[in-house]
Amino acid sequence: MKKLLCYLQTRLHSLLKHILLDVLVTGVLFVLMHFPFRMVAYDMSFWEIISNVRYIADLFITHLILSYIRIKSDSLYGAILPHWFSDFAYRIVIHI
Repeated sequence: MKKLLCYLQTRLHSLLKHILLDVLVTGVLFVLMHFPFRMVAYDMSFWEIISNVRYIADLFITHLILSYIRIKSDSLYGAILPHWFSDFAYRIVIHI
């Protein structure tokens, strides 16, 4: 899915010709893609997630940082590796 968002961001840029708009649109998709995981992992309803502004803001800021890294590194792996390490660290902390 991460590769899909990066792919979409590059395709949107060819259509919209505005990098900020590309990042914002894929940011919304990034946030929405994480909803099903949150709903299953924490047994939350869609409305509980929507009302959790801190979670949504955290996801969106994470997307902005990963997009910046991807743009500067000009590589999908520039964004995928930090995301993978973040997920890995989260799983280690959760299981302690």
